[in-house]
Amino acid sequence: MDAKTATSTLNEALEKRNSTPLNLKTKQGKSTAISADELDLKVEIEPAIQKLTTFSLNPKLVWAHFMGMGDISLEVKESPKAKETVLKKVETELAQAPQNAQIVIQDGRAQVKAGVNGEKVDANEAWKTLQEAWLSGQREATVGTQAEAPAISTEAAQKIYQETAEKLFAGPITLQVKDQSVTLEPKELAKFTSFVEEEKDGAKTLVVKYDQSALDELLKEKNPKLLPQPKDAYYVFKSLDAPTLVESQTGQQLDAEALPEELMRAASAEGRKIELKTAEKAPELDTEALKKLGIKEIVAEFSTPYPSEPGRDQNLRVSMERITGKLVKPDEVFSLEAALGPITKEAGFTEAGVISDGMHIDALGGGLSQSCVTTLNAAFFAGLDILEHKPHSQYLRRYPMGRECTLWSGVLDLKVKNNTPHGILFQGFLKDGKMTVRVWSTKYWDVKESTSEKTDIVPPKTEYRTERNCEPSGAGNSGFTVSVDREITHDGKKGKPLHWTWTYKPANQIVCGPKP
Repeated sequence: MDAKTATSTLNEALEKRNSTPLNLKTKQGKSTAISADELDLKVEIEPAIQKLTTFSLNPKLVWAHFMGMGDISLEVKESPKAKETVLKKVETELAQAPQNAQIVIQDGRAQVKAGVNGEKVDANEAWKTLQEAWLSGQREATVGTQAEAPAISTEAAQKIYQETAEKLFAGPITLQVKDQSVTLEPKELAKFTSFVEEEKDGAKTLVVKYDQSALDELLKEKNPKLLPQPKDAYYVFKSLDAPTLVESQTGQQLDAEALPEELMRAASAEGRKIELKTAEKAPELDTEALKKLGIKEIVAEFSTPYPSEPGRDQNLRVSMERITGKLVKPDEVFSLEAALGPITKEAGFTEAGVISDGMHIDALGGGLSQSCVTTLNAAFFAGLDILEHKPHSQYLRRYPMGRECTLWSGVLDLKVKNNTPHGILFQGFLKDGKMTVRVWSTKYWDVKESTSEKTDIVPPKTEYRTERNCEPSGAGNSGFTVSVDREITHDGKKGKPLHWTWTYKPANQIVCGPKP
């Protein structure tokens, strides 16, 4: 066989062999398939063929040819990148990470879950095994593994269990704070207790951890008086006069750092009962902080007249109760929708008139647009930043042109930002046929407002409507366009100006039925 034919024959044999992946497995039964492309081993065939077929008078080579040259070793070139990739795959799919022993808590009982040895694959041995199998034509090879012990042994976990978990869950524990107490059963202890892995002195171990928020909730549920909660300072309106400050109260909380030691002390104490160490818990807004917000005078007030109707009156009364006492700190945003809460019958709202698609109908929360208008104008003249509002589609004479808004839960809202260094406190009430909203604070902005004349006036026309829910109505106001401007200054420095332009649609006459 000449050199060319020999080379071709060997290449064909290698191609056929490479078409089937090599299955590498462990004695434990795990396996992974490695393709020839992944191995990327290159055999230097031509030098070996040349050595066999080249003519030479060298006595050593002549004698070798005469006696038969025996096996010729083939030179194999490997790709460092392919080797790294294959060995990562082998480690991922054949190695088994050890599993640390654990202390698990279930149904109010703690128990040790035994650790499991891992299996480690030697990278050099694995690569050598793959090379030899590939060169010899084997399609399956076995690589040895070494046992790898877990960082936390079963014996270590058992010792920790005996020192902590076994004592802790041996029975109920009674915790006392002054004259109040609560008894926790093992199943209740399990709700906030766990054992987690932690590094200590360079080695992993299991330590007991307590979810303090879960424990706080449990204690509050079982005995609300055990840990009195802090109460923020706030303002209340006992009349239509100035607000009254209600001072903050300090609460009590568990000492987080002492808690693990305290509970273990309870588990070992006589009668499994101890007096808990507690720490003061400050309110988010204490009395002094509230005083510093400067709630001391009315900086803006606005009133709108309202037609008295039973359902409408109820909605307006509830809305004024909801916004009264709402505090907006500097840079905070007030949302009227959020202040009112859910517009539901359960929340005190009822059905009353609204304008929808040009028709006057009844809907839950009807009339709340008046709360929007009155609150908007109070905020407007306080100089606050109006972030979101939308006027009515049709003009209503009881409201200022272009300086009004409507409210629709989940769709339309009034949002106002406190752009002063002082707090803002809202007060709302109904009196003498008027709705009034006041803004209490320390005066900061000087406000100048101007409203344009009506332009682009469009008289109402007659609409014929065939909807099943059609409600007839007479012609109302004309449509028109109007602009509103506001300038605010503080100590001669200008703030952000407002310029609004709005076009109202005419309030057409609605006739229910087809056009004649």
